Amino acid sequence: MRKRIDEDFVQMEVYAIYKAISELFGEKGWQVIWRSGEIVFDDLEKKLKFPDKDPLSVMKVLADYLADVGYVSKIEFRMVGDNVLEFDIYGPSFIRPSVLRLKAEKGVLPHWSTVITVAALKKICGVKAETDATAPQLFKDFGRERWVLSKIK
Repeated sequence: MRKRIDEDFVQMEVYAIYKAISELFGEKGWQVIWRSGEIVFDDLEKKLKFPDKDPLSVMKVLADYLADVGYVSKIEFRMVGDNVLEFDIYGPSFIRPSVLRLKAEKGVLPHWSTVITVAALKKICGVKAETDATAPQLFKDFGRERWVLSKIK
């Protein structure tokens, strides 16, 4: 029986890959990260069932999937006004130490759930999601983000 992969090893690999992207491409490295979300979502779209094109419905399917695979404990989300999506992420994944280290170094970040979700909203719902830079907050048990949604023209 194969042993389960060690989380510390995954953290080292995640850090090394994203550090290399940051060093080699600088800010352009974000293009790699956003594209990776599109590629992952192309595979997930074949695997998951999306009942309709409503952003909240799409988010629910993805939130359930991310919890099922252990990336997060849960994600709660709600629309705030007509076009603002706010969500709380509980129990961030074990790659969090790598994210914090890269963030301190101003590198590109392995925000896997963000890039996958943004790709899904674009492809299924035809909306662009832009982070409200004033909104990200870290609490003791969860992080909160707010995205402004707009139709893709």
